Amino acid sequence: MAGATLVLAEPGEPPLDAIVREGVGYAFMDLDAAFTLTRESKRDVKSVRGVLTALLLSVDGPFDSDQRRRVGRLFEAPALTVYGRPETGPIFASHPSWYLDEAVGIPLSNAHVVPVDPRSGNPIPTLWELVESAMVTVWSPMLTVGYEGDAHPERFRDGRFLTGVIASSDANGMIYILPD
Repeated sequence: MAGATLVLAEPGEPPLDAIVREGVGYAFMDLDAAFTLTRESKRDVKSVRGVLTALLLSVDGPFDSDQRRRVGRLFEAPALTVYGRPETGPIFASHPSWYLDEAVGIPLSNAHVVPVDPRSGNPIPTLWELVESAMVTVWSPMLTVGYEGDAHPERFRDGRFLTGVIASSDANGMIYILPD
């Protein structure tokens, strides 16, 4: 997707109309919003079939994998789950060919993700695959300017953003966001 065209919808224009108008192959939207579209705007969903190469579905915590499968099936496009935060940008991404739809995926190349003890905020000196559960911390070039340091010291430790999200990993390195 490097170098893909970004098209912004005109004010008041539905995003799917912009996709059809410009013929872009990728769409980035919130999973819940995409799922709502499949239920409420079936005609609009059909209008982008054959145009989309892939859907990037943003999540900010645990998600319903059935919703993800439904969205991909109804848009007739691979649906990739992307977990991120406004403060950090994307952190984990999945792939549609994976058999584990519940995983948010693997760390993206622009995010250095470290497991920490949620009680102390101290790093756990081992691989994610060996940790039953831990809080996700991330360092990324996307860290919001002005968020670091004095503005929110409780959210930063040693230059890393403490997301507050608890996750686990399997032997394949796939990350799962756990409910609170």
